Amino acid sequence: VAFAIMAIGLVVYNIKKLGLRQFAINLISQAENMAVQNSEKMNYCIDQFIKVIPAPINLFITRDMVRAFIQKVFDEIKIALDTTKAEKIEAKEDK
Repeated sequence: VAFAIMAIGLVVYNIKKLGLRQFAINLISQAENMAVQNSEKMNYCIDQFIKVIPAPINLFITRDMVRAFIQKVFDEIKIALDTTKAEKIEAKEDK
């Protein structure tokens, strides 16, 4: 029981310290390192994200809302990485 309370406390601390967006990025990063299909990665992120939402707030947050938020964060990461990759390719071509 004490371990569960400490684990929950650590997760809540990380959310407050990092913010929801950064927490989602961390989950996406963890999921990307898993050797599973993309749908399983998304479900992992959603499940982990929902676990840390406090109970009173959880009543107003749907699984679809969490999915949309995580997908938006993922899309932002992908755009940033693609832009960086394109800039590096252009820099090599200019040399």
